[in-house]
Amino acid sequence: MSMCRSDAKISVIITCYNYQDYVAQAIDSVLEQDCPPHEIIVVDDGSTDGSRDVLKGYASRVKVIEIPNSGSAKACLTGVAASTGDFIHFLDADDFLNPGATRAIIECCKPDVSKVQFSLIPVNADGAVIGNPNPAFRNDASPNELIRQINLRGAYLTPPTSGNVFNRKIFDYVGDLAYERGIDGITYLIAPFLGRVVTIRSPLASYRVHDRNKSGFGILSSNKFDAEAERFITRLDHLSEICATHHFSGLEVSAKLNGNDAQFSYVKEKRILSQLARSERPSLGTLLSYVRAVRSERFGLPRTLFAAAWAASIALMPMSNLRQIAVIRSNPWSRHAIWSWLKRLSDPRVQITALGLFESAQWTSHFLVY
Repeated sequence: MSMCRSDAKISVIITCYNYQDYVAQAIDSVLEQDCPPHEIIVVDDGSTDGSRDVLKGYASRVKVIEIPNSGSAKACLTGVAASTGDFIHFLDADDFLNPGATRAIIECCKPDVSKVQFSLIPVNADGAVIGNPNPAFRNDASPNELIRQINLRGAYLTPPTSGNVFNRKIFDYVGDLAYERGIDGITYLIAPFLGRVVTIRSPLASYRVHDRNKSGFGILSSNKFDAEAERFITRLDHLSEICATHHFSGLEVSAKLNGNDAQFSYVKEKRILSQLARSERPSLGTLLSYVRAVRSERFGLPRTLFAAAWAASIALMPMSNLRQIAVIRSNPWSRHAIWSWLKRLSDPRVQITALGLFESAQWTSHFLVY
């Protein structure tokens, strides 16, 4: 293993809860990097399977911390408290780094960088690739541009946990995360206020899709959709408090945050899905309000057309089909199947048009505010 020279120290924190089948590959993928991180910390979040036995085999090479089951966000913060790196990379125990990942990351970890992000390759339980790298990043955006997107949409395009590396200083601001399910909520929103967000367009890690992390997408639960909407709103309220306390300028989302009446398209979509989960057809006014919100957030014509088509299908289709519509919209893996089918269309004109529509919508609601 060759060392690489850098002033930045990277701490890789792996949180594990009952992932005995995957955690060894996650750890090995870090240990095998040609440019090793400063330290590897594994936080076992009260596993009840054989995970702790697996971790014993790595005790001489990584720091293992065992805590009672506290949830992903608390486990991550436990790892941060025990770490000494300048930058923190959270790697889910069922994901793994691709060769050369740490070298590419560390080259970007400059003092003025608050976050490094990169796309992930979706793989199945056996590690076989099942889709294109996501999110489909284009170019770096300035902090001001990302703050503009937060004001406009309440979010900016960001990957799930394993695709983010945070400057340690971010954790001086996060405070209480009792409302969060994961670590990468308020943290990615704070990042543009503290420095540059660097995007690496090459996929540096693989995101594993298996029954346990996929199953929640296919469950139509009104409570789940309402909770996702409330978490979105609470996160932005939290960001507003942080900005006010620390005198960060540029945030102007408060005017669009009005509880259940929040004007962001993400919240409106979750409210629609909540109604569909209750086998209720949303009113035409609700559907039109959602489409107008998507349009006003300037996602582009393909995404707006997709939103309009989805809203029209809800308004016109029989009630018996509405729950299936909700499953497809709320489950990125269902959309992946549609994406694969569209690729096989024989007419190039139809293919290009359809792919354009689905590319703008595929994964966006999943990765935008993961």
